[in-house]
Amino acid sequence: MTLRSPMHPSRRSSGFTLVEVMVTLAILAIVAAIAIPAYDSYITESKRTAARSNAEPLRLALENYWLDNGSYPAFAGNTAKWDPTDNNARTLQTGGTPPLGWQPSGDEDQFIYTVTTDNATNSWSILVESVSNSNIWARIDKTASGRMVSCYDDTPCPAAGSGAGGSGAGSAP
Repeated sequence: MTLRSPMHPSRRSSGFTLVEVMVTLAILAIVAAIAIPAYDSYITESKRTAARSNAEPLRLALENYWLDNGSYPAFAGNTAKWDPTDNNARTLQTGGTPPLGWQPSGDEDQFIYTVTTDNATNSWSILVESVSNSNIWARIDKTASGRMVSCYDDTPCPAAGSGAGGSGAGSAP
């Protein structure tokens, strides 16, 4: 048995070889290729859920308003918004006579909510858009015939402008 002196260490020093580092990086790249799309899907689903969870109570608030008052809220220009980027555009909470009294729950700074009402045809439209990129996350329309039409980012939406009073297509809730 040969003893090595501390003055002459073995040729192999501690550390990683280039092959070991490349294999580790390849494994990390594979994990990232799987994890990033899953994370993006999770974020999209959470936005979809948030839009739905605020659009449905808004729909119910409109219908309850009609039951209490015999008409839908009379917003200036028949349109009201809840826009977190503009404090003057929170007319869904304060506009109308009497006020609708609806306010989004949760992270209210994510979406712009627009409601268009038409008392002449007894119809309305709710549009939920992203603040950051104007993606439409939800739209619910009540047509003049009383038909409810809803769409979310994963279903076909009726053509723009076919909400209040239009026929529209889409999936029934």
